[in-house]
Amino acid sequence: MNKDEQIKLAKTGCRSVSVFLGAFVVLLTIPLTALGQGTADLLVTKEALPDTVSVGTQFDYVFEFINYGPDDADEFSLVDELPSSLNYVSCVAPTAFSCGMGGAGVFKAEVASLPTDLWHEVVLTVEVAASAVPNSQISNTVVVSSQQDDPFPPSNDFTESVFVEDEGLEADLAITKEASADTVIVGTQFDYTLTIENAGPDNAEQVELVDMLPAELTYVSCSTGGAPGSSCELLADGETFTAALGTIDSGASRDVTLTVELDESTPVGTEVVNGANVQSPDADDPDKKNNIDSASVIAAAAPEPLTYYLHGFDVAGTANGFTMDMNAPSPPQPLNLNLINAPKWYSDPALDGSFAAGDYELSFPCSLGIGVATTYALHRTDIDGSNPELMASLTQPLQVCTGFQTITIPVRSVEALDDERLRLRISTLLGLSLTLDLGEDVKLVTPEFTEASGGDF
Repeated sequence: MNKDEQIKLAKTGCRSVSVFLGAFVVLLTIPLTALGQGTADLLVTKEALPDTVSVGTQFDYVFEFINYGPDDADEFSLVDELPSSLNYVSCVAPTAFSCGMGGAGVFKAEVASLPTDLWHEVVLTVEVAASAVPNSQISNTVVVSSQQDDPFPPSNDFTESVFVEDEGLEADLAITKEASADTVIVGTQFDYTLTIENAGPDNAEQVELVDMLPAELTYVSCSTGGAPGSSCELLADGETFTAALGTIDSGASRDVTLTVELDESTPVGTEVVNGANVQSPDADDPDKKNNIDSASVIAAAAPEPLTYYLHGFDVAGTANGFTMDMNAPSPPQPLNLNLINAPKWYSDPALDGSFAAGDYELSFPCSLGIGVATTYALHRTDIDGSNPELMASLTQPLQVCTGFQTITIPVRSVEALDDERLRLRISTLLGLSLTLDLGEDVKLVTPEFTEASGGDF
């Protein structure tokens, strides 16, 4: 008989016949000395609210009970032995009742005397313990008793069950993606670093990262840092990069490195945007907005040597200096130089970018020239030619120029210029006049130069 049937039977008086007959039988069979204890017909029901729960949540058991008499039930006791999968939280009982844990996992609600024909209610709040098994039932039984004899013992206990549902895992995954450079030279490789974090509260299992490479990028290699159960690869379609990251614990993170190459046919100045997303099929993600991130790079021109031609006219804005630019004088310009004066040539326009380490080659034809301790020096200067800083120099103890000459000036470090000029200076301790026929044969060829932000330097 379930709770509803018992309550309906009790409240409509349908049990009166069985109670009467039971009491009559008891009176016929018990000794007269026992009649002084009286009779108390107890009934109890129990309901779980709600009856579907999950691990770590709290719910209530509502006990309803009544004494149909005919006598008061002295030393009335309601006892519920909680299973290990339930933890006691609190209880609420009517005035004059006491309730709480009686030890060894036993819940009790007691009163000195329970009067007849009144319904009473006790609420027991419990929590589903971590040891509870999802997708299973938890059952336990409440029992009521008193000092009086009960003519109908079957109504003195009631068993109720709750179902423990499997809520599944919840893990808030987030991804950040960064490129190793903001500007990338076409035809060169660079790295993306993808960082995946799990904000919990649960561990994220079977975490997968997907990155769809744009047409401008070609896969080179990848690494997951050797994390257990992790791997990465480019799928057969040639554009889908994936990384299987296994389990990422709550509060932990994982880095993936993806190396790609920027296609050399990419137009200079193109912004290449690449996005990636991360997910765990076994965990619910409460915030999917941070599961996607992208990074962009700007395609830059491939580095190439610069060829500067020497001119005989001054650079605007500089003092006592000639011009070096990328246009050969036409027609050629004769220039008579006395090497004692240490002539200087400044690159025009100013430079914004970096030279690779390497040799700067100065070439020129000459009909006659003699120099002692002639020095060819390269400097970097401010845009007005001030604050020269030596990059490298080459000194020849004795120089006799009777034909075509190439002077190699080695610079052993990368030189990054920020709106600065390159300066060539020629000096000697002793020299004769030198006539240079400035044209396409008089030039300084640099190592590869990389523009900092595109455009003309």
